[in-house]
Amino acid sequence: MGLSYHQERLVYDARLVCSSISIVGALFVMVVYFSLSRLRAMFAFRLIMYLSSCDLLFSAAMLLGPLDGSSSLCKVQAVVITVFGLATVLWTVAIALTMYLVVMSRSRNVEMHEAKMALVCYGLPVLVAVLPFLTHSYGENLQWCWLETDHEGSIWQVAVFYGPLWAAFVVNTYCYWAIRHFLVQVLDDLVGVTDEEREEKRKVVNRLKWYPWVLFFCWLVGTVDCIYLYARPHEPLFVLVLLHSALGSLQGAGNALVYGCNATVVGELKKLCCQQPETLL
Repeated sequence: MGLSYHQERLVYDARLVCSSISIVGALFVMVVYFSLSRLRAMFAFRLIMYLSSCDLLFSAAMLLGPLDGSSSLCKVQAVVITVFGLATVLWTVAIALTMYLVVMSRSRNVEMHEAKMALVCYGLPVLVAVLPFLTHSYGENLQWCWLETDHEGSIWQVAVFYGPLWAAFVVNTYCYWAIRHFLVQVLDDLVGVTDEEREEKRKVVNRLKWYPWVLFFCWLVGTVDCIYLYARPHEPLFVLVLLHSALGSLQGAGNALVYGCNATVVGELKKLCCQQPETLL
């Protein structure tokens, strides 16, 4: 037994609102990036901009619907969600590994790998998105078009998204834990700084703990829903579907808040706001 019409509308409305919030968040990061020359020169923020571009396209695709499962537009939505859903996950790994190499290995040449990162994070999802066509697994997935909830579709869901997602969560969690542990020790050993300065730096370091948790909070319910629908494909649970739709659609907003609203961005925006009007012309 499927969802009632009223329940379907609630799911769609939740996805519409949350995807719109994510689009605003992604656009904010991109506008800030292109508006501030200092940020454009920073390799780390370029990676965040790439992440936001994927969030923007993923959220835009989630706005579509409900669609006929046999329509061409449905297939387009399914492919875009597959490509940019996985690309978003891969860019979080690229950011985590970049920070790990810079902080832990003191690598200063990570920027030379930017083209390779783009090739993997954009190119691999495109190749992966072709594979479900082999089993005709793109179609209706409750209130949006993605991979179907039958046996083959569920396997593809794990292979092209949920598997990489949770592998990324483990990698990101380890990287940021190691970075935080190292930087806290460095702060404790600093000399010539006041307690207030040390505490301010510690707040910046502690912010790193939130980076991997965006994936966790946005997709834990979705993972549970995927497992539930694998066991009972024709008996969707409304609460799971609603939370899956809403939380998954908030990924762009979460990434914008955690990655995009960092101390550097806030500092640059404060400088911009404090400038005299004539200096902005």
